[in-house]
Amino acid sequence: YWSRRVATTSAALLITGLVVLSTGFWYHLRMTQSEIAFMAAWIATLLVMERLAAIANSQALRRVALYAALAALLLIVTSFIRHVGIFLAAGFGVRMLMLAWSRALSWTRAITLTLAIGLTASAALLILIAYDRDAAQATERRGYLEYFAAGDLSILSQIHTGFRLRFEDIGRLTVPGMFKAYRPGWINPNTPIYLCMVVLICVGWWRLVRRNKDIFALTAPFYLGLYICWPFGQETRYVFPLLPLLFLCLWVSIESARRHRLSILAILVVAHLVIAFGYSFGRLRAIARDNKTLLAIEQLAPRLREEQLSSAVVTPRDYDMWLMFQFTTDREVELYRRFEDVPGKARWVLSETLLVIPADFVPRLTSGPVILLERRDEKETGP
Repeated sequence: YWSRRVATTSAALLITGLVVLSTGFWYHLRMTQSEIAFMAAWIATLLVMERLAAIANSQALRRVALYAALAALLLIVTSFIRHVGIFLAAGFGVRMLMLAWSRALSWTRAITLTLAIGLTASAALLILIAYDRDAAQATERRGYLEYFAAGDLSILSQIHTGFRLRFEDIGRLTVPGMFKAYRPGWINPNTPIYLCMVVLICVGWWRLVRRNKDIFALTAPFYLGLYICWPFGQETRYVFPLLPLLFLCLWVSIESARRHRLSILAILVVAHLVIAFGYSFGRLRAIARDNKTLLAIEQLAPRLREEQLSSAVVTPRDYDMWLMFQFTTDREVELYRRFEDVPGKARWVLSETLLVIPADFVPRLTSGPVILLERRDEKETGP
């Protein structure tokens, strides 16, 4: 419905298909994360804001106030799911200022609506951020704001890294077959492919802003700006909520193709569908393996959980096994890639049966692909 404002009905359906049939969508859908819920709340807020912008100059003040209140409420919900949702207020504010500048709306009403929505949602979000900070300090952990600085990177290095990651995210989400393409750095075969797509999207974005003053498009620079300063990868999850806009911008950018535009989108839909099907089929094997691992951990974990014994997990590749073990035992456990890195205080080690067991550990229990090892006592001899 949102893309129908700019594209034809057929194109809007194809854009929807590109989003929901892409590998990125199905990857994030199966994860216990906020992306899908955030995207739904984001689009709902966006639609209400677009409607409010359309009637902002109406003399029916009660109707305008009702839409403003609904927009503020949805913005609070969106920013509570992911704090970055608050930037929709910035995109809405730019739209209001553009309307006021073109004399389609009074400056007083433009500023009033912007502040009424933005300040209300910001106040609610600040309360949540303060709560998050207090909870983090109580558990001796860091909150979101403390993670804003990326280790020992300088500000320029942090921005450069963030820009490269967001550039790669856009390419991996929009180019069929590239979602799992991991090539760190700029110098790699993927960069020219991503560059072509990013250039087309930027051209479409510029046209969309100039012609339609779309709130989603106006919000995108604020949104991406934050995540450029936040140089973390996270499997495209930060750019994923922008996917509908990216494909709409692609549609707008290829308008010179005219009669072939729908065919181009249809080919992209089929390509994304084939790749997503192949990825999902591969995930079935991974899920079956994970189920075996979880069942094995559930059989081995009770002793460690009940006796509160010091333990660790050693696995060079199965990161999920470590997460499953912590969830099952309801305790924090250290992860190591090699047995040599396990400290002496860790008496019990959960690992994979395929790994070579060092001499200072003794196998105690085995279940499926998982083995429970105990550190050998100094007096203990033999296998």
